Amino acid sequence: MQYAMQNDGTGDCLKEAEELLLHSAEQGNTEAMCLLGDIYYWMADEEMYREAFAWYQKATHAGDTGALAKTGWCYCKAHGTEKDIVRGIRCLEQAVTRGSVTAMVKLGVLYLTGCEVEKNPANAVKLFDMAEKRGSKSARWYLAGCIERGEGVGQSVYKALELYRINAVKGDHSSLRRVLDLERELRDKETEWSFVRLKILAKTGEPLSEFLLGEAFEKGLGTRKSYDEAAKWYRLAADQNLAEAQYRLAYCYENGYGVDKDEGTASKLRQFAANNENGWTDYMLDEEGECFYWGDIMKTSSE
Repeated sequence: MQYAMQNDGTGDCLKEAEELLLHSAEQGNTEAMCLLGDIYYWMADEEMYREAFAWYQKATHAGDTGALAKTGWCYCKAHGTEKDIVRGIRCLEQAVTRGSVTAMVKLGVLYLTGCEVEKNPANAVKLFDMAEKRGSKSARWYLAGCIERGEGVGQSVYKALELYRINAVKGDHSSLRRVLDLERELRDKETEWSFVRLKILAKTGEPLSEFLLGEAFEKGLGTRKSYDEAAKWYRLAADQNLAEAQYRLAYCYENGYGVDKDEGTASKLRQFAANNENGWTDYMLDEEGECFYWGDIMKTSSE
């Protein structure tokens, strides 16, 4: 199922997964029921929503907590069933008490956006924090956004950056972009302090900070301009498969900045970067088989 969804939910892979899961679900496997429901849910049309809801209900009746959370979400959003906010919230709350991180995230989203319930960012932050402590990538993104904006919690760009960084190194491209954007904003406001802080972080081997430190040396931001130092830090980040660093190091080799000019090495680095860039994604499978699209999450968080 995970392999199928990571391939955009289409083609033979999805069909094969559906057949295997259907057989297992009919044998009473609740995990298969939930995953089968996920296949139908992410096809995102009314008929498929009904199929998804039916399997979520079956798994819920068999005692699956993740399915209870997804059933509650369907009630709240009228996906495959009549809209029933009271019943939906009750399902989500029950799932939260049973430790469902999916329920924590979904109920948190409702409180954050004020959809279906009275808006309550503080409650949202509590739920996101609970889920983040259990390793939820989606909760970490939401929590970082709340902290960045000071919504339901004290504002701190630095704390938000710590959370975005965790997701970024796990392969989330949206979090990577947010780290780079925020670091550059901080650099524009407090150039010298930003340089010192990045140097400290880079010395721990953190690739995003290594890349940003290389950028600072290349452009002379908060320090003297040095292509030698820029190439050095780009290389360290590139060795950790950070595509942005590989592209910049390729540029250095192409122009002989801080390294001997070498078109062949520049070409290889660009190829490595392109391959690594394709490995980053705006789709992430989260806990309990849940799939999140970061574009939608970013839109919701900014509203």
